[in-house]
Amino acid sequence: MTPVAAEQTPIQLQSVDASIINNDFVEDAGLTPEDALFEDDPDSDAAKPYINVWVTTAENADDEDLATLVEISHSPEVVEAEEQASGGTAVIKDNSAEELQEILAGIESDLRGES
Repeated sequence: MTPVAAEQTPIQLQSVDASIINNDFVEDAGLTPEDALFEDDPDSDAAKPYINVWVTTAENADDEDLATLVEISHSPEVVEAEEQASGGTAVIKDNSAEELQEILAGIESDLRGES
């Protein structure tokens, strides 16, 4: 097994038996979800460490520009673009800050071997 950068995995698929390809490279690689041998369950505990979140410092919590970025990221146009780029496999979630803190605490606990 040879690790490569995520954007290189579709290219390497030509010279290996299998490759783990992030869904945001599916469309550009000319692949479809049907090409997958396996697909992660986005609601599983195993997917939790890979949630993308918007994070800022306490002093920027009320920054209107950051709030606008979050709003734009949930707009129909951006969601549609994410769906297209992922070959229809993008999963858009809207976890509360409390849920994300709980997930993070659980991941940290697991990493420390406390579970």
